[in-house]
Amino acid sequence: MAAAVEAGDFEDWLSDKLSELNIDGDVFGTYITGILDTDDSNDDDKAEALAELLSEITEDGVENTCEEILTKWQESHEKKVLEAEEAKALEIEANKQAVASIMEKHAASVVKKEMTDEEKARKAALLAQYAEVSDEEDEKVQIVQDGTNGITNASLFHNTNAQHVADAEKLKRDKSKMEHDKKKERDKLQREKDKQKVLDRKEKEKKRTQKQERRR
Repeated sequence: MAAAVEAGDFEDWLSDKLSELNIDGDVFGTYITGILDTDDSNDDDKAEALAELLSEITEDGVENTCEEILTKWQESHEKKVLEAEEAKALEIEANKQAVASIMEKHAASVVKKEMTDEEKARKAALLAQYAEVSDEEDEKVQIVQDGTNGITNASLFHNTNAQHVADAEKLKRDKSKMEHDKKKERDKLQREKDKQKVLDRKEKEKKRTQKQERRR
């Protein structure tokens, strides 16, 4: 039995396997892959459809060949799913880090602004000692307003960025679903075409056999 295939190499392995069985990989390889990649059927349905196809094109170890193909496909499929999940986790983490970096920079700018306001307050307090009380009161009001605006802006920034991340994730999910539906429809059409090729090939072989028998 051949060694386990890496993700993405299943098609190459299948082509070699079909060649060993003297089966045309160009015709039947795509059809077999279409059966296995069908999302609306379970493993038992895939196995039944695969066994039915193999029994029509070969008589050599159909059951063992079917089991081997299914095993290799499952190995490849599981690795592809794992790689996709890892890539998704890395992307989410990168988005979190980007948002955190932006928040940190914004928070630093708010702190710097508050420090400037404190300096203004100290200056106002000194002026108050020389009977500039009205200026001191105006400055305190300004400090309270600026501090409140800083908190409000920080909260608004956080909410806005969180919403942007959520919108981006939803857009990616919608796009992924749309591409999945399109692929599903393409696979269905391709399987129908491949099945017709199989039928045409069998009919052509049948006619050739009948013609040879008449010559005898």
